[in-house]
Amino acid sequence: RNVKVSVLIPDFMKMPSEIVVQTIKPNSKQQIPVPITLDISSLLKLSENLISQAQAKITYTVAGKVQERSLSKPVAIYNRNAISWRVPESICSIVKEFARLVLGSVNLKDTELLRNILNAMVIYNAVRTYGIKYVSDPWKVSGNEILDNVYFPRELLYYRTGDCDDHAILLASLLESVGIRSAFILTSDHIFMMFDTGIPHKNAHLVSFNPYDYIIYDGNVWIPIETTLITESFATAWKTGAEQYYKLGGVTKLTSDPKAGISLKSGNIYIIDIHKGWKNYPPVNVEALAKPQTKPDITLISSTTQNDIAQFKEIYKQTLNDIVKSLASKGDEVSMNKLARIFILFDKYDDAEKFISKFSGSITYNSLGNIYFLKNEPQKALDFYKKSTDIDPNDGGVYLNIGLLFYLNDDPETAKQFFELAISKFESPQKAYETLGIEDILRELGEVAGEKKDVSKKQVSKEELKKLIEEASRASIQQTKKGKEYKKEEIFEKGQNVFVFGGRRGADPTQLQTVKSLLYWKF
Repeated sequence: RNVKVSVLIPDFMKMPSEIVVQTIKPNSKQQIPVPITLDISSLLKLSENLISQAQAKITYTVAGKVQERSLSKPVAIYNRNAISWRVPESICSIVKEFARLVLGSVNLKDTELLRNILNAMVIYNAVRTYGIKYVSDPWKVSGNEILDNVYFPRELLYYRTGDCDDHAILLASLLESVGIRSAFILTSDHIFMMFDTGIPHKNAHLVSFNPYDYIIYDGNVWIPIETTLITESFATAWKTGAEQYYKLGGVTKLTSDPKAGISLKSGNIYIIDIHKGWKNYPPVNVEALAKPQTKPDITLISSTTQNDIAQFKEIYKQTLNDIVKSLASKGDEVSMNKLARIFILFDKYDDAEKFISKFSGSITYNSLGNIYFLKNEPQKALDFYKKSTDIDPNDGGVYLNIGLLFYLNDDPETAKQFFELAISKFESPQKAYETLGIEDILRELGEVAGEKKDVSKKQVSKEELKKLIEEASRASIQQTKKGKEYKKEEIFEKGQNVFVFGGRRGADPTQLQTVKSLLYWKF
């Protein structure tokens, strides 16, 4: 009875770790795992692996008498830079949000890039111009462990030489320090990284028109970076990272068991989400480690970043031209609708309409509805949307567009009814959210907190619209539970003449761009 097991590793633990088991049956065996907490300050002083003696003590009661037994066993204590690739998430403990080195000092002209991409470029070039070199550091096998030595970010900045994991950790740390979410991409013999652009997957065209230039992860567009090419341009490191990712066929769904670990075979990819990894392997305080002595060259960083911006714009333009030519050469309804959408993105609505005016399918009528929605001709938009639903009455996305149309034209009640109708076309609200990108809409709308709608203008209140969609979702669930079906004809009849007889002449033109990225396309 009252079996207490305690473990102490002198010099590396401030106090023993203990666990108590109330009863163990006679002549039985029982394994008792004892979690231990090592002293971080002692570990950070350890620059080499060593063998230490772990002291185990067992006390227990037999027939009312307290018994005690002790045992010492050698254990390997790895140095502060050692990690095991058997549990790859442990690398997250090395990632430490680092000081903002350069963003506040770099002066850039004529930039229209997305904020996360621009900031990532600046930080990339801060590392690029710092003179850090790549040196291969082969992994070592010790028993069942695949070991590697990994520099903390400030150590790499101090020593200026490191391998693939050192480079990936440094760039991830710098990006995390300015609020850019990062992750590692692990293969059987290599590691690189990617960062979150902050752009929902439905707006991936803002990053590139080539789907093989980016990775869709956790609902957003992420850019992969081959960090060992840190002496090359940002575009080169990006292109190489994307090529490596898709050469291996994209991500393989693997899980990491802290006990069993993972086994990466050739061709597999494993994503290490830093924020998720921090839950089990939080970053450690490394203030006592060596600090970089040289300040970054702000002038050089500015000039290299300016060159990267120009290169990015040129690549974006060329990719756009290539896809326009490809779609135009195909000439089918889907391809021409995709082509029309590209022109719509650049506000060339009349050109977009010319590409698809000869077609009469549901996909085309929805696109024409979107065109007239954005041209601020709501009655024509509604007419085309209705034609689309007459051909395909079960596509909830078109009803989502109609709901947005009524909302923007100051009729939230009818808008809500169409939102309900949209969600009802799916087996569950969750499926509707996933298929229609409503989760992205709500996330985007939710970014504007405490927003007020100016009642003197027909202005989009993201807060109000978010609330309206959520209410529609709940109402759709209740309607389904009651076994009732929505009748689109009745809803259309209520809203059919609102633009003609209701005194509404369209939305505030300045607000149309607000919903442009929220519209649904049937391809």
